[in-house]
Amino acid sequence: MEQLKPKGKVGQKKRGKGVQKSLNVAVRQRANSIRVLQDSQGSNLDTFESISGELVRFFSGSLGVVDDNVEPVSDDLLKELLGVELTAEMQNSLIAPVTNKEIKDVIFTMNGNKAPGPDRYSAKFFQVAWSIVGNDVLSAVHHFFCV
Repeated sequence: MEQLKPKGKVGQKKRGKGVQKSLNVAVRQRANSIRVLQDSQGSNLDTFESISGELVRFFSGSLGVVDDNVEPVSDDLLKELLGVELTAEMQNSLIAPVTNKEIKDVIFTMNGNKAPGPDRYSAKFFQVAWSIVGNDVLSAVHHFFCV
């Protein structure tokens, strides 16, 4: 991978900023991907479909499972450790439904030039296309908090 990176300022001037950006993205994507995964039977999985299926199976099986090695913590111990006790108003705000205004405010206060998320869409995309995708984003966020 090292040979893909331009060396010094000469490489950047020759290649241009756009090429440099796409080269860095390609290098990051290659480094941040799973090429082979071994399942519980020891078989190597090397296609997107088999890897994603195994990941979904594994994590779905982990949801809702009680770990006997984890001991419960009392409310009094938490209060002592954190040094804070939430008022009833604070507790209610944690379980209150998320409003459309809160969701939109978060989207529009995000730096649009930061790296995109796993879906490859940056915050700038959602900000610029809000009139088109806004209702879908709001529905998705509300669905997330209701599940």
